Amino acid sequence: LQYVKNQITEDSWAYQTSNKFSVNNTYPGNGEEIVPKNSTIEIEFSYANVKNLEKYVSIYPAIKGIWKNLGRIWRFEPSTALEKGQKYTVVISKNLIAENQKLESDYKFTFEVEGKNGEIVEYRPISMDRIITSK
Repeated sequence: LQYVKNQITEDSWAYQTSNKFSVNNTYPGNGEEIVPKNSTIEIEFSYANVKNLEKYVSIYPAIKGIWKNLGRIWRFEPSTALEKGQKYTVVISKNLIAENQKLESDYKFTFEVEGKNGEIVEYRPISMDRIITSK
């Protein structure tokens, strides 16, 4: 901003903002109990340039799959369907880095596949973008 009087800059100000590096959102959300077995696991960060994500994220019980980067969102696509009735825990280490910042603390979320009572989930979103896929 500039304050100009008679074509002379009398005063000026500059503002700059920045975010802390953090987890903005996850899919499934923490505590979800009705997650489709063909679901992905997604993590949205405040910055896009996360470094070496695979080294700093653990999923319990362990499942095989691949991570894909979609800008600020990282999507884990399991090699096989998630286990029905299983509760999963995802832990993101506080040592994860983006924009020369580390997460302030470990970030953890849990979810359960297809509900406690074994409900069959046919028409539920399977990713953060809420696209519904069905057979």
